[in-house]
Amino acid sequence: MPQAKPKDLISEEFPLGPGTFAIESTEGRWKPFPHLILIIELLMFMVDGRFNRLMVFCPPRHGKSWLISRFFLTWFLGSFPDLRIILATHRASFSAKWGRMSKELLKKYGKKLFVSEMLTEDGEHVLVKNEVELDEASNASYRWDISGHEGGLFTGGIGTGLLGEGANGFIIDDPTKGFTKANRRSHQQELNDWFYTEAKTRLDKDLATGKYPWLCYIAQRLNKKDLAGQILHGLTDEDPGEPHIDAREALQILRSGGSIPNGTWVVLNLPALAEDNDLLGRKPGEALCKPIMNEKDLEQIRKDMGSFRFEALYQGTPREREGKIFKSIWFKDEHGNLIKDLFVIGSELKVKNELRYWDAASSGEEGDKTASLKSTYDKQTRILTFKGPLVNYAYSAKGVIDKFYQISNEEPNTQAIFEQEPGSGTKLLVARLRQDKRLKLRKKIRLDKVTESKADRAFDLEVLAEDHRIRFDTESLTQRDIETIINQWIEFTGEEGGEDHIVDVSTGSARWWLRPRRGVVA
Repeated sequence: MPQAKPKDLISEEFPLGPGTFAIESTEGRWKPFPHLILIIELLMFMVDGRFNRLMVFCPPRHGKSWLISRFFLTWFLGSFPDLRIILATHRASFSAKWGRMSKELLKKYGKKLFVSEMLTEDGEHVLVKNEVELDEASNASYRWDISGHEGGLFTGGIGTGLLGEGANGFIIDDPTKGFTKANRRSHQQELNDWFYTEAKTRLDKDLATGKYPWLCYIAQRLNKKDLAGQILHGLTDEDPGEPHIDAREALQILRSGGSIPNGTWVVLNLPALAEDNDLLGRKPGEALCKPIMNEKDLEQIRKDMGSFRFEALYQGTPREREGKIFKSIWFKDEHGNLIKDLFVIGSELKVKNELRYWDAASSGEEGDKTASLKSTYDKQTRILTFKGPLVNYAYSAKGVIDKFYQISNEEPNTQAIFEQEPGSGTKLLVARLRQDKRLKLRKKIRLDKVTESKADRAFDLEVLAEDHRIRFDTESLTQRDIETIINQWIEFTGEEGGEDHIVDVSTGSARWWLRPRRGVVA
């Protein structure tokens, strides 16, 4: 080990860890909130070799990536310039963004904020300033090296080839973007293949110190089969998953001077709203970081996205669908009668912009029904109102055209949307309608190309229903119509098959109104 000169010795105020590095490099803009300090404590135990697998679940916008993929990553390479890190996210360009930020930090503070261990003339181990510079040839954001050392960074996306790259530390940061993709079995298998055949095979032991390589996984939970779920519990029932331990138990061991066996994951879940026996000492229902999001903010988010997704994304506890997506208690009282608040008088509504959504089965001989509902959405109250007439009948292809002709000319100012599923003949049907000169509305017909599962397509309507923001116009829908609609909703499980044509037009209407990219043409 090199010897240190007295003038090189650092003072007690000199930054030693990723937290103080974050404060110094941002001139105090980065704030050491309690949940981030807890993450740092575990990171330091990991760097010390006391365990080598860390998994952190944290709500969106609470600083986990900023801390780990920017400040910790840069601090680690600045403090151990002969070691290498690989960073992977859901997309290569997104990973390169973190690589660029870390590179800029190292370039700016490489000669100011890092330390290394050396010996004094008396044989004492001390910390000294460690000047670190980027290699002049490191022009790329996704790959750069440290001048005069073996260390550096490589970034990539999930599925990116890693052959030829090695690392002493590996950061996986949000490997999947969005619930829809997370629910696809093909993507789940892709994650599994990438993690076990590429990512884990890139890890190298530090031969100079004998420390095993570490792996840090940070993410928001999406479902029980996301990559975290696969690692902890397996992709299939036959796969038991990898060994893991809760952070509470792990910290008791680590703070007492003990170690966690290599290969065992330490799992830290930081729910947005505290639950019983909270690791940070919060009261049940207390927000994780009030300056970022307080209890009122989080409850509004729960209403906006629904409890099913909130539990996964913000609480870190994804669950399987339990039977029906739409709950009876959202629409009916204890006696089974429809809740009176569901009913409105359409002519009294201030909102006049309307659309009619169609599911044109056009195969009456097989019993498939064509369905259609009109709707309007009030952006002020955020209430979706369904209007009639309800179309619910097994028409032939010609029958669908005749019915559309009748209704569209009765509703000349209503936008018409047709659901187009893969392999359906709806596109040809709409082409015929657009050429029909009898139709006043023919230029306003739109196609809604759907590729998600029926359960995913139900998300927006589910949120509105759970938050009691659904209404039915009693002037254009009969009591029987409304009961038919609601009963089909309540029986809907999200699986393919079954009678769900009214569900399709209802969920399609909600999606079209609530997603700006689908902007309705007036």
